Amino acid sequence: MITTWFDFANIGLIWVILLEQELQIPKYDTEEKIYSNIKQLIGRWGRKWQQTDIVIQSCIPNNEIITSIIDGNYKDFLQKVLQERKIFWYPPYQEMAAIRYKNKEKEACKKYLNSLFEMLKSFPQDEIEIIKIETLYKRDHQYFGKIILKWNNLRFFLQNIKSEIFKNKDLAVIFE
Repeated sequence: MITTWFDFANIGLIWVILLEQELQIPKYDTEEKIYSNIKQLIGRWGRKWQQTDIVIQSCIPNNEIITSIIDGNYKDFLQKVLQERKIFWYPPYQEMAAIRYKNKEKEACKKYLNSLFEMLKSFPQDEIEIIKIETLYKRDHQYFGKIILKWNNLRFFLQNIKSEIFKNKDLAVIFE
């Protein structure tokens, strides 16, 4: 969804299509990003006091995101999102990071991620949640895989183990 850095004059209609595809993105903050993007589109239409219509195409018009946007009910939407994040240990209630690894060879990428996953599990931290994402994706002739870590003191954990696992230049840590 393109919503930033554009400011066109004389727009008579804004149409959001295939919203269901956006909802299928498997990330904890997908709904929040959709809400934010659509609210930004609505804000752009009213910015120059021009008459503009907005249409949201959806097979599920009673979806909570859509009804929250239409009703302007950010408070209830935010409370729902925060409740879900608390249940599933997502930010801001826990720290979350993805350790991403890349390799030109698919099998080498899988093998390294498996060994890294086993190594991470061997560190004595009972409260840390370590999730290995089985699906690899390919971009620019490289295979990418990741392991997600969640804990309330993740930076401390990573600082203590960095000398053992972060010797590889193809590893990156991305904090959510």
